[in-house]
Amino acid sequence: MQCSNCGHLNKSGKFCVKCGSKLGEEGVKEQVAATADHSATHTYSQPASQPAQPNQHVENAKHISKMYIGYFMQGLKAPLATAQRVREEQFINALITFILYAISIPLMMYFGWKTMLVKIFGGLSSAITGEDAGDSLVSGLLDSDLVGEAGKVSFVDVVLKQSIFMFIGLAVIVAVAYGAMKLAKLDISFKSFFARFGTFLIVPTGLFIVGIVLSLLHIDIFLYFLLVGLLGILFVIPLTITSFKSNVAEGLDKVYGILLTYVVTIIVLYMVSKGFVGEIKTIVLNITGDAIDSLF
Repeated sequence: MQCSNCGHLNKSGKFCVKCGSKLGEEGVKEQVAATADHSATHTYSQPASQPAQPNQHVENAKHISKMYIGYFMQGLKAPLATAQRVREEQFINALITFILYAISIPLMMYFGWKTMLVKIFGGLSSAITGEDAGDSLVSGLLDSDLVGEAGKVSFVDVVLKQSIFMFIGLAVIVAVAYGAMKLAKLDISFKSFFARFGTFLIVPTGLFIVGIVLSLLHIDIFLYFLLVGLLGILFVIPLTITSFKSNVAEGLDKVYGILLTYVVTIIVLYMVSKGFVGEIKTIVLNITGDAIDSLF
């Protein structure tokens, strides 16, 4: 009889003379059972799967968000005290504030295009006819067909492009203000100056955020928040420059540094406003079409 375990051919007996395994049906059953036990043991010996690890980038983003919200709220509650405490470590928070400030104006334009049209054409109608346009202008100019044309307002042109231009303009203003500080012989790093400038910018940015919410709700007072937020940078410049103390009498006087920065700021705002005015014209032409001719 041939052994089912090692294949040795046995003349007789119940056990294989070579390997000692049982011969016949019982040997086969035992062999199958042993194989099953081995498979089961091998299966249970596999290591358990480890729980999924949290995404490190997501966790970092959450941490930065929490840190920034705390920093932003402190800047709203006590702008001067918070700004005087900040150092280079707040550079990232200040950069986030700059980005928020830069994108807020284009976002208000994008969300509040309907309200802006009412204001623009209401003013034109009043100037031409000498009468208050009232709600009739709203119903006549922004009927359902024209509202459907709102899709022609490009998010890329109105928000993305204008935000980039606004951010570049802010960067130029900060660079000039920092240059004035260096001419005043103040030994400060750019990161420290930028962090303090960005902290003072929190209040105007907060006004812009309120304006964005109002523009989403089509409440026309968002235009006042837009105007005050823009004027706010004229207060940020002198506050930042004068917040750094100078121990030397040499160098450029801070007053002249502020005036120099004001000149550059006015030029920058003028150039940026040209882009905004161009986009407003595009919005008007895309949405109203020939409605102007029918009204006037």
